[in-house]
Amino acid sequence: MRKLGFTLAEVLITLGIIGVIATLTLPTLMSNTAEREYSTALKKAISALTEAVQMQVALENISFDEMVDKSSDADTETNSLYAFLVNRMQTEKYAENEGDDCQEGADAGSAQCLSYGGLMDGNVAMFFRDGSAIIYNAEETIESNDCVDAMGEDVNCFKVVYDVNGYKKPNLLANCKGKDGRGKAPITDSAGSIDGTECTSKNFVARDQYPVKLHGVAAYPNSPAARYIFNKK
Repeated sequence: MRKLGFTLAEVLITLGIIGVIATLTLPTLMSNTAEREYSTALKKAISALTEAVQMQVALENISFDEMVDKSSDADTETNSLYAFLVNRMQTEKYAENEGDDCQEGADAGSAQCLSYGGLMDGNVAMFFRDGSAIIYNAEETIESNDCVDAMGEDVNCFKVVYDVNGYKKPNLLANCKGKDGRGKAPITDSAGSIDGTECTSKNFVARDQYPVKLHGVAAYPNSPAARYIFNKK
């Protein structure tokens, strides 16, 4: 009578095949999951910033263009980005990214130290209730930065960085540099990641930080990577 079942060799071969398939597909699945999470978070943040500034315009007639005071004053009564974030977004000032002040109670360079690649001097991180953060130069005003609007015209704006998961790693800018010959994504958080090649599904590298520009009565993605993930369905 013939026995039904599999031999040990057959079982091991099957497990080996499953392992190879998992090795090939899991990185892609994890990357796609991260992209969806980042896309949802960035869309939510840009929508919240836009709704908040539109409410401020309705109540106080102050858009981003009228926020001319330096945010480093920490004065919620001034027309500053800091005041807007505290009053309309219900955020809290975290800490300046300098030395041991990177986080109150934490040493600079620790796991809880927010980094953003030296994009701006005088950085301050303001945290939303979900743990994400908006990072900006507390020493500048709306008149200090020029952006380009949808019509290609130069406009005054705030340049900020939105960090999807706050102080959690990797604290790097998403970029469009693709992967190397070994399938490794570049580790980069330089300012050069903001400009350059437009992103596609083949060269986009998912990270947790995305440049955003604030001008007029809206917020907009401000890099090829940010535009790619924002428009991703």
